[in-house]
Amino acid sequence: MTIEELRQMNEEGKFPQKFSEEELQKILEVENSGACGIGCPLYSYENPTQEKELKKPTGLNSYSAIVRKEAMNQDYCNIDENGNYVFTEDMPNVYLGDFGSLTTCGDEMQVWVKVGIDNDNDPYIEDLRYLCSGCFGALSSASVGARLVKGMKIKDLDVKDIHKKTQDYLHLPAIKEHCSTYFINATLKALENYKN
Repeated sequence: MTIEELRQMNEEGKFPQKFSEEELQKILEVENSGACGIGCPLYSYENPTQEKELKKPTGLNSYSAIVRKEAMNQDYCNIDENGNYVFTEDMPNVYLGDFGSLTTCGDEMQVWVKVGIDNDNDPYIEDLRYLCSGCFGALSSASVGARLVKGMKIKDLDVKDIHKKTQDYLHLPAIKEHCSTYFINATLKALENYKN
């Protein structure tokens, strides 16, 4: 996105309010930084399944400090400090799952799960990494979800419990509810690939 595109959108009334040049610069900085994720709008939509009409700004300041902190957490990012993948699906016992929604918000989550076998001969999530092109809701949910599922036996994975614990901790707004499901859905797809 360029400043010219933002200016044009501002002039055409595509935002819920007119922004100053300084505000447009801040929007551009966030949109292009990757901090909010590729393709993540800074504005919520009235109904994401219908025509996308801007309703109100939500921006980074609408997220709690906990959400912002978790979204910036790189502990389970699948890119190391040298820019290399930590896990790839051609590694032994590593399975990739992805989940995304181009029809609603454009967020996408990829999760690489390394499956181990414990002393009881049960498969468990030995380690995992993710990449997310999405909003702070998706990023923060992935950060929290990764900590919750790492070390868990696959047979004990309770999707509703993971989702509830994540939501209880982050308190994401209702409009971001769908974002909080991307990590667990991508993890489930990785585990389906393991089982197949």
